[in-house]
Amino acid sequence: MNSLISEVKQNNEDFEFYPTTKEIIDALLNDIENGLERYRKFDSILDIGAGNGKVLNALKEKFIKLYAIEKSHILRDSLDKSIFIIGTDFYNQSLFDKQMEVTFCNPP
Repeated sequence: MNSLISEVKQNNEDFEFYPTTKEIIDALLNDIENGLERYRKFDSILDIGAGNGKVLNALKEKFIKLYAIEKSHILRDSLDKSIFIIGTDFYNQSLFDKQMEVTFCNPP
């Protein structure tokens, strides 16, 4: 992880990349599991500012479709191949035509 952060910074692609903590991932997973019990199985999740895909990787057994928006070329290239990139800049990406059941963002 440290080498990835160093590479991002060296290439001036540090768009405020702060990896999501285990506590935040656990809280998100708990919320999702409670939603699964109360409502239905969720099929898709979008991580806005996906970074290195840590959140999506932690949740990939709960979802069929994994989507990301990530600005950094280096971080996009490091994402697992099961993650579909729908955009590179949140401000230039329309979400109105997307069918996401869960949308997550961990802003700095």
